[in-house]
Amino acid sequence: MTYINPTQNLPCFIEIDSDRIVQVLDNIIQNAINHTAKFDRKIVIECDTQMRDVIKIRFRDNGAGIAQENLELIFTPFVSIPSKYSVQGTGIGLFLSKSIIENHNGLIYAESQGLDKGSIFTIELPKKSINY
Repeated sequence: MTYINPTQNLPCFIEIDSDRIVQVLDNIIQNAINHTAKFDRKIVIECDTQMRDVIKIRFRDNGAGIAQENLELIFTPFVSIPSKYSVQGTGIGLFLSKSIIENHNGLIYAESQGLDKGSIFTIELPKKSINY
């Protein structure tokens, strides 16, 4: 996949299994939708290509947030943390997402300032060097 950096107009290359990465993106966006109030939903997706070795994709929402003690648990299989906006899920989505990203030699992690303060999910994927 090629991404053109709009600030420098330079191509940035990453090597991915597009079907699996779409699965990850879909899961993160669906979680943001499910855990955010319908009447005031804000979900922002940012792509940062400025780092030398990785592309960062951030998903920010203004939803239910995640308690500090649950930030690492959410990537554990069969662990689902319900929120006031959503019923409890299967606990498989984020576990599979983490496995897929790690199989791409990448990272995925979550941040939150706590309950009712939204969440930020970040994916880092390694850039691929292309020699012409």
